[in-house]
Amino acid sequence: MNNPLPAVAHPSSPRLLRLPASGPPRAPAGLRPCNNGCRNCSTEPDHLRSAPFNDPVRGRRIVIADYEPLLDRELPERVRDLKARGANEVVIITNGRLLCYPPLCSQLADAGVHEVVVKLFGLDAREHDAHTRDAGSFAQAAAGVRKAREAGLSVRVSFPLLSA
Repeated sequence: MNNPLPAVAHPSSPRLLRLPASGPPRAPAGLRPCNNGCRNCSTEPDHLRSAPFNDPVRGRRIVIADYEPLLDRELPERVRDLKARGANEVVIITNGRLLCYPPLCSQLADAGVHEVVVKLFGLDAREHDAHTRDAGSFAQAAAGVRKAREAGLSVRVSFPLLSA
């Protein structure tokens, strides 16, 4: 695996490790760090508390978040690596759009992802798509939830609080 990801120890739990998935330090030139276009992105990585990706993970719950983790083509391999090093659980926080592709869901399940948390930014397509500034993003996320469940992944849906 190239360019190890930085890891951020979550301040509230010694058993939780938060790993930024991608973003400016890793994103290749010209690649958007997310496939949504939200005006007020709330998933900026916290690089102030960075630690090497190879931080001890044995017995910990790993949360891969920040920007859009599913854009990282090496994500299934990274999850396998975390599980091989003893991570108890691996959770991915995502906008869920790429989960509408069954092969990706299968790869994540086979790699050992414990749960995916899909963020929705409204109760319907009109509200969600207006926030993401990407028509069809709600339909893709909803399809992603269904496909992830069909692949055997545990799925939780969250509705981040947004300011008006």
